[in-house]
This record gives sequence, structure tokens and C-alpha cells, in this order.
Amino acid sequence: MKSVTKFVSVLAVVFAAKASFATVDSYLYWMVDSAVCGGSPVAFDYATVSTDDGATYLNLYDGTENLGPYAGAVTPHGTSTDAYYAGYDSSVSFTTFLIELWMGSTYSGTRVGYQTYDLAAISDYIARGKDQPSSPLTVTNVVPEPTSGLLSIFGLVALALRRRRRA
Repeated sequence: MKSVTKFVSVLAVVFAAKASFATVDSYLYWMVDSAVCGGSPVAFDYATVSTDDGATYLNLYDGTENLGPYAGAVTPHGTSTDAYYAGYDSSVSFTTFLIELWMGSTYSGTRVGYQTYDLAAISDYIARGKDQPSSPLTVTNVVPEPTSGLLSIFGLVALALRRRRRA
């Protein structure tokens, strides 16, 4: 009898440990539709979604299959009328989603725009279990990524102003 009790208690500890490490899957339901920056359309080849720092890209799903971290533009350069699910582990603490638009190759593209969303502000677009949002988060206004030429000009201007002050 002691061995059965011992076995049941060990089994209970194993199940409790497994339950404490179980991940809860959640999904952000989103799409990009006619991305615009300052009234001008932004051309892009694909989009990515990450949390907080932009270092961890989320896997994207189109409802039937895992597409990996890249969702291509459905129509050439600038719109994606398909909605995607970005899967993430909701037990990990983070505060924002970063949606980025890219031009070029999926591994060496240039970022042409991005938009950050606060987790609390887009909670209606988060799917948890059977709770599916009725409409996707639609990304339309994006912030352009400054080009290296523009950044170089700002740097040279700053150096010139510093040199002028010292003279």
C-alpha cells in the first residue's frame, strides 16, 4: 500500500511540475492594408511581427499553416489583404507588439516602415483559446525608417556645429 501511495504522490508532483511549465498559446490577429506614411503609400514586400525589442520575431499563421516569421505582401508592393495570426507565448511578460514592413529579400531586406502597438490598446485583437476576434488589427499608418544617408547628414551637421562652438 505504501508503494502505491508513494507512486501516486510522485505522479502528482510530476503532473504539477508539468502544468506549471505549460505554455499558453495566444495569437494576435492582424493585417496590413494600404500602408501609408505622411499621405504617401509605403511599398513593402513582406511584414514581420515581434514583441518589445524587435529581436524575437513571432511565427505567423494564415489559418491553415505556419508561415514562419515572414508574411509576404499579397499584391505587389504595398497591401496585404490577407489576415494573419502571430502566435506568441502569453505567459512571457511583454508590453508591446512591433509590426515591421520590409523591402527586398526575407533575410537581408531593408526596413521601410514600422508601427508599435501597446498590448493593452490592442487586447481586442488577441485570440486566446476559443475566443477569436471578429476583425483583425489593421495596420495602415507606419513610421518610415530613416535612411543611412539622412543619418549621416545629421551627424555631419552635429559635428560642424560642435566645431563652430569650439572655434
